[in-house]
Amino acid sequence: MLIFSKIKLLLITTLDEMLKDVTIEDITTTSIVQKSGITRSTFYTHYKDKYALFEDLVLYIYSEIINNLRFKAEFSSNQELLEQFKDNYVRTLHQLYGHRHIFAQIPARSRLTVIRSGIDFSKEHFLDQFKKMNFDSPLTTEYAVNFFLSGLFLTYELWINNQFDLPIDELSDQLTQLTAVQFNLCD
Repeated sequence: MLIFSKIKLLLITTLDEMLKDVTIEDITTTSIVQKSGITRSTFYTHYKDKYALFEDLVLYIYSEIINNLRFKAEFSSNQELLEQFKDNYVRTLHQLYGHRHIFAQIPARSRLTVIRSGIDFSKEHFLDQFKKMNFDSPLTTEYAVNFFLSGLFLTYELWINNQFDLPIDELSDQLTQLTAVQFNLCD
């Protein structure tokens, strides 16, 4: 889990708000400093430029997503486990969609790299949660975690490319069905 200083959080939330109206290219360090109410030297104490701040904004979003993943260690049936997966897919897709103004600004050629870093960033935390579950699967825990995170983030990449053409519930249903098949959870 990442911990950001108060100044970094202020800058991250300021940039997030600004990106709802303009692109990263339209934003200057001066405008970030003015909007956040900090000095220019304070900005440069924490970031070398607006792009480094943008990278922290993306990491902050990933951190929030991972902190909101919830799996109960005990479940009574495969159906209950699948409901947990679906709930997490829905929650995560809502969070990602709420930040579409940020991810849409990442050039398509760079998004897979950003997605890969999200998977790598998320993996350890999710692996810890997953290991606590009483889950009998033909897959290794690490493979199951990679499948969940890769499926989620790569689906998001396709969703961006298709201008968010599917409703979140429908997309979550599809991911849950893939999970059921991959994890052999079909009753």
